[in-house]
Amino acid sequence: MSIRGSGSWRSWPSAGRLAPGIVLAVFAAVPSAAAASPGPGGSEAGGSAPPGAWLDTQSVPNWNNQHGGLPKADTRGSDALPGGPCAEQILEPTGREDKAVSDAGWSVVSEPQSRAGTVVVTAATGADGMCRPLGVQGFVFLDGRFAGTLSPHPMDSRTDGILGRVQLFGATLRADFRRYSATDPLCCPSRTSTVSYRLETSADGPVLVPSGVETVRTPPTHK
Repeated sequence: MSIRGSGSWRSWPSAGRLAPGIVLAVFAAVPSAAAASPGPGGSEAGGSAPPGAWLDTQSVPNWNNQHGGLPKADTRGSDALPGGPCAEQILEPTGREDKAVSDAGWSVVSEPQSRAGTVVVTAATGADGMCRPLGVQGFVFLDGRFAGTLSPHPMDSRTDGILGRVQLFGATLRADFRRYSATDPLCCPSRTSTVSYRLETSADGPVLVPSGVETVRTPPTHK
């Protein structure tokens, strides 16, 4: 089963199959080593700090650069998706951007989003026992060229800083990250951090630049 669908944002299900759409929600049972993997798109969040600690500021230093290549997947510490029980969740690449991500060892888990030459590919390195993605990263391309990642390191579902909705506006985009406090139930993170990005171009190629972070409390869910 793939998760190709309408492109709307929906939550991962509580069972092993993924829902249609392009969602990364917050449901993994345990964190993997991917959240502390080294390298661009895999740099350590820092000691024992929560993986979402990089979002606790209004501005962040840029981890992307015009000379950095697409980071290779690090599948150490988690059950890799290819060949495992969750292999059916992987999407086959259909374009040059998601093929580049797949060729770097990542498993594409959501339909690529695109607008005005900007493409975002969401991929992972593994899954938990419920087939919820671990080692998640968002890769941004402009006119087919890699520009950078949405986070300085891969993310695990159901942990602080997991990627949520991504919105494209051409040369700018925004990404939501779910924020957990120590007392939040795993179903319901209490805050959302939204990072704004811009795409800069030069003769060396495009680069994705985070331009600001805004964190707000998540409205309570009424049953």
